[in-house]
Amino acid sequence: DLYGVCVRSCPLRGDAPVEDYADPQRKRWPVVASTTSLLNRCMPTVERVESAALACDEPQCTDRAARRVGAICGRVAGFEGAWLLESETQRRVCNRQMEIRSTATFSIPNTDVLTDYLTRGAGAFAVAFAVVDEARGEVLVCGVLLPLLLGLLWLLLLRFCTGCAVYLLLALSWTSLAAGTCLCAFKAGVIPDDGVARIQALAGSSGLHLDDDSAGAAVVEWIIATPDAADAKTFGYLAAALVLLWLALTLLIVLCRRAIAVAIAVVQEATAVIAEMPLLLLFPFTTLAASLAVLLYGVVVVGLLCTARPTAESIEAVLSAWAEALQTAVRSGVRKAREGLQSNLDVHLDFEMSADGISDGQFAEILPPMDQSTLSMGMLIFHCFGLLWAAQFVSALGWTVMSGATSHWFFFRNDPQERRRFPIASSLHRAARYHLGSIAFGSLILALTQAARMLLELIDRQTKSLQQGSEAAKFVSRCMRCCLWCLEHCLRSLTSYCYIYVALEGDSFCAACRDTFRLLLAYPAQAAINATVQALLFAVQTVVLPLLCALAAYLLVSSGEWPAWCDRLLSQMQNFNEAETSSHSAQSVIYSIRRWLTERALHLIEELRGHPSGSRTEPLWPSAAAFTLSLVVARTLATVYACAVDTIFVCAMADNDSYGAAHMSGRLRRTLRLDDALPSPTHAGEAARPKV
Repeated sequence: DLYGVCVRSCPLRGDAPVEDYADPQRKRWPVVASTTSLLNRCMPTVERVESAALACDEPQCTDRAARRVGAICGRVAGFEGAWLLESETQRRVCNRQMEIRSTATFSIPNTDVLTDYLTRGAGAFAVAFAVVDEARGEVLVCGVLLPLLLGLLWLLLLRFCTGCAVYLLLALSWTSLAAGTCLCAFKAGVIPDDGVARIQALAGSSGLHLDDDSAGAAVVEWIIATPDAADAKTFGYLAAALVLLWLALTLLIVLCRRAIAVAIAVVQEATAVIAEMPLLLLFPFTTLAASLAVLLYGVVVVGLLCTARPTAESIEAVLSAWAEALQTAVRSGVRKAREGLQSNLDVHLDFEMSADGISDGQFAEILPPMDQSTLSMGMLIFHCFGLLWAAQFVSALGWTVMSGATSHWFFFRNDPQERRRFPIASSLHRAARYHLGSIAFGSLILALTQAARMLLELIDRQTKSLQQGSEAAKFVSRCMRCCLWCLEHCLRSLTSYCYIYVALEGDSFCAACRDTFRLLLAYPAQAAINATVQALLFAVQTVVLPLLCALAAYLLVSSGEWPAWCDRLLSQMQNFNEAETSSHSAQSVIYSIRRWLTERALHLIEELRGHPSGSRTEPLWPSAAAFTLSLVVARTLATVYACAVDTIFVCAMADNDSYGAAHMSGRLRRTLRLDDALPSPTHAGEAARPKV
């Protein structure tokens, strides 16, 4: 029941009853629990009230001295003979006192699952939101502005030092895998016991004593500690897995040196794309906004469906509408089948292939019986699947638009007649006009895979008790979950290449899948190297940068002092905002957006500097909020980079195979060891262009 009464503020436990202004009898609703605002509704919260009291344990309440000052027995539960201290006279008589802390929890019993979940989470959410709102300046600076700045600096570093960054990350990965292998082997007992003495000697020589309370001493003590048999077996499996990964990475580095050089050249070319189209960095934020809108719609619809109570009339109306839709679909299908057979066979069918003889009641009988719970569950499943499909569609549309703009830049960057003033808008127009069906089909495949994974997770949770006594059932369940996880990630990787081919060639999704398999079969090592390099770059951008932003938020909130470097940054941003606008219209649009963003950032920093946070003592929630925001921003920027790298790789291979490398840059041609001579007129003509 969604009936409610509008109030000025959410009432708290102990407040006066809320008067129902819509009821003729002015019914008064008692406030039985404290509430907090959530999605513009007052949700009951689980309220915890802590209290403390002093009690005396010596002398006991039966003693004459205690009774003389008014001690009362039986008021301290669990401590026989103890009595409460309520006056200064009683405190002077007491020889041994104790402090008793108690916690009272207030909640509403007999609620449904959704209300109970929201009730338990609303209280913690309200507390966390209040702390984050108090430090909103620091959260926005460290969660939005700082990751944008660090992301741009990271892209600038890759623009000029791609080779150094890639080889350094490969070396760090190789070293980390080797160190992890040695550690797991040592914990598994593979390394001889004299390694413990060596580690202790090394720690002593570095000035680290194991009896210290430092973090380094705790780490060394954990390393030299002997695990039990089960843990040693687990460490042995981990060591074997890390050895395989280390060997695979070693072989990849040794045998695929040229492929690594090609991957570095592709990454450098992707940075050139972003430098030519800087608005490409902002486009994924529109996709993010659309995804959040879909998520908000899904949450609202799911909430409404979970609290809806369908009546018999509404169930009958739904069944009638479904029967009518089924009747229309069947009759249309039969009519088209009959027309197709007559046109293809060029004969007249004497028998009647029609559904006109089926009555509406017979169509209704085809549908299964339905009650209130069945209808609600069916609509809930339908909308959840639609939410998955819509989210995948929005993500795929954004990927296709970015890959279309990048591929158009690759093939037409030197052609002034084909260059577009607004390439992203042109790519969006092409995707919306020609490729929506392919995008919807690819997103449907991913949505079905995600739905299968969710169904398997639900079955696994419902059968936990049955799996307790069967190791085979646990093994089968885990294998199925692992297979579906691998299938989803493989399909996600394949569909990303398919969308690139859809934007590049204008083919259907199935034809794009065929081209994708041809590419991966023709260049398997290069595709693997590209994936490895992208994974390392993606890890830096989506793990290291958000951690740095969270650390900055923690230090800024906990210190409460405005750093001096922020003043210098503010001064540089003010000077940057005073730059002159360019006369070119496209550059004017970029300048206007840049100026608006800079003005908003300056306003936020000025507000933050005017309200220091020295009174705040809990920086954990603001740091977590800054980490979440910076992770979203970093992943959004990393999506642009990943799309540009994959698209440049596909375009380079297609250009090399089909057009004689007529559109490659000199850097890519030299890396691929192609002839640096100018392309022939055949390659430079209209034939040396992609279809779309």
